[in-house]
Amino acid sequence: MNEQHERYSNPAEITHVIGLTGQLTINNVSGDVTLRAVDGDVVTVVAQTQTLRSQSLPITVHKGEGSLTIDVEKSGGSFAQFGTWFGLHDGIEFEVSVPRSARVTVNTVSADIRSHFLSGEQSYRTVSGDIESDPDGGKLRLVTVSGDIEVRAAEPIELTVNTTSGDVKVEGAIVERFDARTVSGDIQYEAGFGLGPIHTIETVSGDISIETYSGVTVDVKSGMELRRGGSHTQIAGDGAAQVRFRTLSGDCHVLGAHEVEDDGRRRRKHDKHERFERQLERRIQHQVKRSLGKMPDDIDFPGGQPPMPPTPPMPPTAPMPPPFSNETPFAAQPQPADQLEVLRALERGEIDVEEASRRLQEA
Repeated sequence: MNEQHERYSNPAEITHVIGLTGQLTINNVSGDVTLRAVDGDVVTVVAQTQTLRSQSLPITVHKGEGSLTIDVEKSGGSFAQFGTWFGLHDGIEFEVSVPRSARVTVNTVSADIRSHFLSGEQSYRTVSGDIESDPDGGKLRLVTVSGDIEVRAAEPIELTVNTTSGDVKVEGAIVERFDARTVSGDIQYEAGFGLGPIHTIETVSGDISIETYSGVTVDVKSGMELRRGGSHTQIAGDGAAQVRFRTLSGDCHVLGAHEVEDDGRRRRKHDKHERFERQLERRIQHQVKRSLGKMPDDIDFPGGQPPMPPTPPMPPTAPMPPPFSNETPFAAQPQPADQLEVLRALERGEIDVEEASRRLQEA
């Protein structure tokens, strides 16, 4: 790599051939960086201080085969690492024209990063600054501290975002892979989801809102729900894309989605109880009708219908005896009204299925 120690005037224009897919790296402090895609294999960087008070720029330029690296220097001329120096000189702003498919890395402090129409692999990090990107494809990794992220994708992309005290907004085309982590930041997602991998979203106290034209299934688990031993799933459209959302205290809102229980055992138990309740209701109704004498032909006796007892003699003044000598008094028979009350209590949710079954057996 050819390291250039020459001093650059303020402003300065730096050009270098890096190829169609070469590497551009800028490490800056206190100055915005704006990148625009161009056709060709040459990168052009225009750098100047924000106030133009200095006649030269405290930068070091490294020109290599297929790469260009620009470092902003500390006081004294040594190389500066990302995030280690604050307010030692005027901030430097960079206006960059870079080959469309180039690989780009930008690290900066107290500054914004803007990228337009690049389609190569891009990595942007900033402290106390925002990131705005309009990619035409490629892979993006975006990191902010006390800064927001906004992505408007015209072509399919792979996107990884990480913010601390910053919001995220994504809109546009399909995101083939979306991985997001925020601390005290919300996520607004208005794009399609790729069908391949599982997309992962994690927040501490941030919410996520999803409005997508592709079907999606979102598996939601939060700290509060986990304490209660539960979770839920939101499904929109055909539910083809898979998203996993984990949060401590945030909420998930999916436009046009409906919620379902994702605990299969709980669902099967719920369905089993519903079937048992329906069977119980039919059995009670059947017993009530038989008790009221409306279904004499449906009474099941071993060997068919019971034999008719002989007719006793009828004294002129004696009352007619009951047709069955072994019949219990009417007051001791189960009362249909009691059975119906058990059923009504079950329907009102005052008792569970097990309690209803116990009371019916006692009756």
